[in-house]
Order: sequence, then structure tokens, then C-alpha cells
Amino acid sequence: MTIIRTSEASFNGVSPRTLQRHAAAQKIERVSRGIYLRPGPGSSPDEHWLARLDAHLLRGGPSAAISHRAAARLHGLEGFLDGERYEDLTVPASSGWKSPPAIRSQTLIPADVVDVLGRPITSLARTLADVGRFVTPDVHELALHSALRGIDRRRPDLWNVELLQDLMRRVEQRNSSGTSVLRASLDRYGVGRPSGSIAETMLHQQVRPAGIHLVRQPTVYVMTKGGRLVATYFPDGGEFELGLLVEVDGRVGHEGDEKVDRDDRRQNELMVGFHVHRIHARRLFAEPDRVVAELVRVRSSLARRQSPWRGSGGVIVDWEDDSARLIR
Repeated sequence: MTIIRTSEASFNGVSPRTLQRHAAAQKIERVSRGIYLRPGPGSSPDEHWLARLDAHLLRGGPSAAISHRAAARLHGLEGFLDGERYEDLTVPASSGWKSPPAIRSQTLIPADVVDVLGRPITSLARTLADVGRFVTPDVHELALHSALRGIDRRRPDLWNVELLQDLMRRVEQRNSSGTSVLRASLDRYGVGRPSGSIAETMLHQQVRPAGIHLVRQPTVYVMTKGGRLVATYFPDGGEFELGLLVEVDGRVGHEGDEKVDRDDRRQNELMVGFHVHRIHARRLFAEPDRVVAELVRVRSSLARRQSPWRGSGGVIVDWEDDSARLIR
């Protein structure tokens, strides 16, 4: 991909009219006023998209940054990876650029800009605060959880607390037109850690209308009667009041003999004191209404039990909103 500026082409003896003829013949692509793009052979859609963003940055000047939906995609946030490749760009209000894809701003400070792939883009916190301008709370919640989840999804005990605190401050400051949607996502956040996958976040979104509010990634400590810690588990969701844990089984992390054995050991440990309800992610995507109805029936059955902690000999003690101890 090659970016061509009219001023540089004129310096090299190529007139603006010639560039316009080449664009009409589809030999080059007009990106914006005075800026063209010569596609390379076999360029992928993402390469073409990044080249157009580079061209926009060139026009926007040194204070411009990729932002909003484009920044969300570059940050790898769920909800933006499979959709349209937007070309959102934040530029200073003094730039005079008023038409799309430019979004004018007077509040883009250096701390809100980071380098990704050699390009200036808005930080995670700024992007999450801004992108609510264009998306629904459900899509925003997917993005929020993927950002909070951190690098290692196998360690739900390690998550981005600093980012969460930064987002809370931004909601209080109300310095972005998207903060109302950010506030809605944070209000949904509730107790516990972020969901471990896109399927788990969708599960919480599907069950809320039915009045089911699961704690995300609660902590279950398995201990001996002597007080020795045997294992620590982070099920996908739970309601300790009912003795219910919910697991969403996806393809990633649950295939292979070793992982199957690990899941079986975990299941056996937890079933000592809990009812463990398993849902396959494929079902959640294909028939969400049936999954929700099934979970409603399970909860109704558990609510009729004499004791929510009646298991096969285990005793649950000291349970709170997001943690419990299982004595075996």
C-alpha cells in the first residue's frame, strides 16, 4: 500500500487532474481531499483498512489519533472483531476537519493516546469511554469484559483493576459523549470479576431479563476439615444462596484428555456441595431461550430444597456474594 499526497505528486510532476483520472479508472483510491492510496497486490481487508487509517492520520496531523470503534478493533475488544472496519479518527477541534470519519475533540490529552502497531490510538480507558457513542450497552459490555479480563484468561484472579478504577473516574467526570453507555455497563458489572469469555458474558445478558443475576467468576475454596487449602476454583457463574454454580463449556480450554480429566476432577469436587449446571456455548448461541428456560427450572427446583447446602457430605461455610468455602 502506498499513500499519495497531491502536494507531493505535484512536486514530482504529476498533476492533481492526473490523480483524479487514475482514481476514476480505479488505478488508485481516493481516501480524502488531497490523499490517495495505491493498493498493493493481494492486500488483505485488514491491511487495506490499516492503510486507510494511516492516510486519515496523515491528513489529521500530529495531534490526531485512531479512536472509537476503530480503536476498539485495534485493542482486540470483543464486539468489534467480526463487524465492519470503521475508520473513526479523533482530531483537535481547531483542525477544521468536520466531516466523517473525523470526530472533533478538545479533550484528547497525551495520557489518552497509546502506540499500537506504530499508530497513535486512544487508550483502552478512553476508547471504552468514547465508543458508547456508537454501540448498545450489550455490545459495550462485551468490550468492557474483554478489556478487564487481562492477558491470561486462565487466571480470572488476575484482572485489570486499574482499568476499572480509571473507568469509574471517567464516569464521574462525564468527559465523553459515550459515558452514559459506559455507566450502564459498569452498573451491570455488579459483584465479582469480569466474565471469562464472550459466551459467558452473553449468558449473563440472556438471563437478566428472567430476573437471574449470577455472580461472575465467584471463588470457591476447597478445604480439608483441618483447614488445609486443597484447591481454588473460579466457576463461570453462581448463586450461593441456592447452592448453584453455572459452567459454560466452549471448545477452547475443554478439549484434550488432560483438560477433560481436569474438568472431571473440578466437577467432582464442586458437586460435593453444589448443584453444577453445565451449558455448552453452542447451545447458548443457537437456542438462548431454551437455555434460559432450563436454568429457570433448575433454580426453581433448588429453591424448594430444605437446605441449599445439602450435598454428599460436604458443608459450605462463610459464603459471601463472591466467595465460599467448601469443607470436605
